[in-house]
Amino acid sequence: MSKISPEELSKILKEHERWFDTDGDEGENANLYKADLSDADLGDAVLEGANLIGANLFAAYLVGANLSRADLYCADLSYAYLSDAVLEGADLSEVLGLNIEQLSKVKTLYKAKLDPELEKQVYPHPSYKTLSVSEVQSMPNVSIREKLELGFDGHSTIKHDYSLKAVSGDVVVVEMQQV
Repeated sequence: MSKISPEELSKILKEHERWFDTDGDEGENANLYKADLSDADLGDAVLEGANLIGANLFAAYLVGANLSRADLYCADLSYAYLSDAVLEGADLSEVLGLNIEQLSKVKTLYKAKLDPELEKQVYPHPSYKTLSVSEVQSMPNVSIREKLELGFDGHSTIKHDYSLKAVSGDVVVVEMQQV
């Protein structure tokens, strides 16, 4: 695997005649539709908003890469290294080879679009919209008054005990949970 410099990435993009950088960051908003970037070292690359539809990123090194809002629909991320990658708002639907182990190492998946099966692994707990009244009422420390269209009207029954405490010369608020 060899490191791809910003200049080399720029050359790849120009060869594809798909370079449309908006503010000087190499790779931002790039159109890499079906580009072959297998085994590429794209560590810390800025590929924010990039079109990577169908791209081959097999075993690509994407550690610390910014792929926020990138469209990775049908891309191949088999064996890709995604530690500390930013996938905020990325489209990861129908991505090949993507698994929960890879996703557990990313920095953020906030608002990322995932396949339903992978989403169940990332977010294993059902949302409030899919819980029944009895399921919510069986939760400890929760009191439900009524079910509403968008959720439940209720509150926590946890009693809080806050106190001030000096820690290393600073005053902090300490909470002791009482059930």
